[in-house]
Amino acid sequence: MRRAFTLTEVLLVIALIGAVGGVLLVGAGDFYETAARPSVREVSDRAVGRARVLAIERAAKIRLRFDAEAHVLRLRGTGIDEEEPVPSGWTVRFYLPADESLTRDKTLECLEFHPDGGVSPAAIEWVSERATTRYRVEPFSGSVAPDTAEERR
Repeated sequence: MRRAFTLTEVLLVIALIGAVGGVLLVGAGDFYETAARPSVREVSDRAVGRARVLAIERAAKIRLRFDAEAHVLRLRGTGIDEEEPVPSGWTVRFYLPADESLTRDKTLECLEFHPDGGVSPAAIEWVSERATTRYRVEPFSGSVAPDTAEERR
């Protein structure tokens, strides 16, 4: 003789499937929201690259600075005022890294990009409650690379 499921068992299975599905949807939403946000490295690359291109195309000096009130990286030059949004929870500082001639980092107001494509030697520091990340900006190519404590020694 075949035994069927009771109404209670069927409803219990449906409730469990709904609960697990709800948890997965909430987790997936957080995952996709986080994945869609650009990393500070991507924002650094994009802002530095854009500033360099503008300086070359316009044959003008372009300055990249952090606007704390608007929470953006601002690119300014003759006839240029562009913004690159900064991920929430992060602040930005530009500095000249310590080396043989400097005993400690020197804070800079902005990065300056020149019409020949060069940039003032500098680094970008991103600070949040959980982390501090530093990137060096290569003066001739404008490329952005991680800056580690070992590299500065």
